[in-house]
Amino acid sequence: SQIFRGETVTIRCVIEGGDSDWVCDFYKNGQSVYSDTKPEYRISPVYTSHSGEYHCIRKHRSVQYDSEWSDGVKLKVFSNKPNVTLSTDQQDVLTGDSVTLTCTVESSGWRFYWYRHRQDSEPLATTSGSSYTLSQVSVSDGGQYRCRAGRGDPVYYTQYSEPVHIQVTGESKHPKATLSSDQKDILIGDSVTLTCTVESSGWRFYWYRHRQDSEPVATTSGSSYTLRQVSVSDGGQYRCRAGRGDPVYYTQYSEPVHIQVTGEYKRHVLIILHGSNQPKATLSSDQNEVLTGDSVTLTCTVESSGWRFYWYRHRQDSEPVATTSGSSYTLRQVSVSDGGQYRCRAGRGDPVYYTQYSEPVHIQVTGEYKRHVLIILHGCK
Repeated sequence: SQIFRGETVTIRCVIEGGDSDWVCDFYKNGQSVYSDTKPEYRISPVYTSHSGEYHCIRKHRSVQYDSEWSDGVKLKVFSNKPNVTLSTDQQDVLTGDSVTLTCTVESSGWRFYWYRHRQDSEPLATTSGSSYTLSQVSVSDGGQYRCRAGRGDPVYYTQYSEPVHIQVTGESKHPKATLSSDQKDILIGDSVTLTCTVESSGWRFYWYRHRQDSEPVATTSGSSYTLRQVSVSDGGQYRCRAGRGDPVYYTQYSEPVHIQVTGEYKRHVLIILHGSNQPKATLSSDQNEVLTGDSVTLTCTVESSGWRFYWYRHRQDSEPVATTSGSSYTLRQVSVSDGGQYRCRAGRGDPVYYTQYSEPVHIQVTGEYKRHVLIILHGCK
């Protein structure tokens, strides 16, 4: 390794075996320069005059015995402080980008000190490696940057590098996110799906309402976000952006999309156009006057498909007496107490969307047994 004038150098004499009652003699170019019981020779600061070839020998203090000479170590001291060179992977940087500075020194074993604006200020960072990265820069990160390196104890510093100017402009080079909606004028109770489009892949998506600098209202792994059964309060300006990596690297925010939710109910409007208020359920019975012990089948008819059917007796706002996947419901071996007003309605979806209640059908159960009457008629022949 290169040694520079002003640094601290330690030369050690390592000879295996023996006890501690030894003296180490250090020689430069064959001349004795230092002797100590400690097996090291520390030169601080070092000058060019210290250049030469060094050997050591260990001598016992009470016995006339010397160890062998060590191998030689050549020391060359350079008179000038080492230069460092600062470079950057880019000088004109857009906000949100990253820029990496590299500080180059010919020799090794250095730590690196990074400065902005003034070289005699406190370093804004110290690194063990020769690179320093500014991540997600803003305009305020722009300016003159310098570096220098240091090693040893006390620290011996190189010269400062020449400055490198970093200019950060306000335009962002981050990828754009584009937000779209499958509909913008929405009626309460409807659903609306927002889609956030980014050209590349591997992103998570962040959804914002009203202000882009607020907490996201949702985060999704897919590029779509659905608002279900919207109310008027769900209306407003929506934006999105995408992010990936650790730490997260974000795209730009999308342009806003305005969602307007009106108070009129869409299903109600569509059904009015067809002449009714909501899908109608029609209830019918295979018989209305029933004798005890008989069976009666109720049928609930709705024009469209995919419904479950709910059956009510006496009051439509009570709990259903039964729920069926088919449109028919059979009362078997009825008694007088099974008589009364019956209604039905249908529902589908999650959460359940219901039709209107049907008009009531009255089932009257009388106490006379129908089969008994038939037997009496046969007995009259």
